[in-house]
Amino acid sequence: GIITGTGMAISNVAAITILGHYFTTRLGLVNGFATTGSCVFTASLPYVINALLRHIGLFNTFRCLSVLGASLLLCALSFKTVPQDDEKTPLRPVERRVSFARRATSVLNMRIWKNRAFVVWCAGCACALTTYYVPHVFIVKHASLILPTYKNEVLVTCIGASSWAGRMFWGRIGDFPRVRRVRLHQMAFFVTGLCSTLVPIATHFAALATLTVVIGFFDGAYISLIGAIVYDMFGRRDAPQAIGSNYGVCAVPLIIGMPLAGFIYDAQLSYQGTYFFAGAPMILGACILFLM
Repeated sequence: GIITGTGMAISNVAAITILGHYFTTRLGLVNGFATTGSCVFTASLPYVINALLRHIGLFNTFRCLSVLGASLLLCALSFKTVPQDDEKTPLRPVERRVSFARRATSVLNMRIWKNRAFVVWCAGCACALTTYYVPHVFIVKHASLILPTYKNEVLVTCIGASSWAGRMFWGRIGDFPRVRRVRLHQMAFFVTGLCSTLVPIATHFAALATLTVVIGFFDGAYISLIGAIVYDMFGRRDAPQAIGSNYGVCAVPLIIGMPLAGFIYDAQLSYQGTYFFAGAPMILGACILFLM
């Protein structure tokens, strides 16, 4: 799990960062288009994995997923950094010997943490992401308990398909000059939190499907604008560190939030409390972004 998570983090940060090297306009739309691949797999993998489990078993299914992940090696070969005009390669190294401590501190860019807007944005994202993926993870099991006769895997497909549309739509909206991209993030957190609190009272499949479509659509606003917001704040120079730092900060509440949501289910044997709990951090995270 640690190795897989590390590889996914590196590939994700690189994929978002590299876009700013090639595009300076319509960065929101570009990010939305580049991240639509995950939506395709979100919508299709539940069916593919179920078929693989039936025909080749668990171990061979994991091997197939490993091959799919290894394809990122080929994709990474297409990444090529475009140097800025003011970047010049020195003819010879200025210092031949640098202490390990100095090298370590040079990796950590402290300039980004002096930007108040970035700190507030990271705090709001971290708060919202505490339970952000609760609807994605638990929706099928919740639906299976209250609607056992339906094919509830369709709900995951609804999230993936609507997220694809949302990334293209909100990415384009975020490129308009008068639109503040951070406010779209704020709206995404609030709507997702509100929909999470409504899941327990949705007792019909059509209602659950509608909520998952809305959640997926506004998930597109969050995913597609991360890179664009960071480039607005820092430009190409500090964007890689800022994107990685944001993901690093948000990883901590993600680690804590999901087990806590599972603990609530174990205590109540129902996902109602889990979804009511999930909405609060997302709405609070949206409120924190008012400080920007």
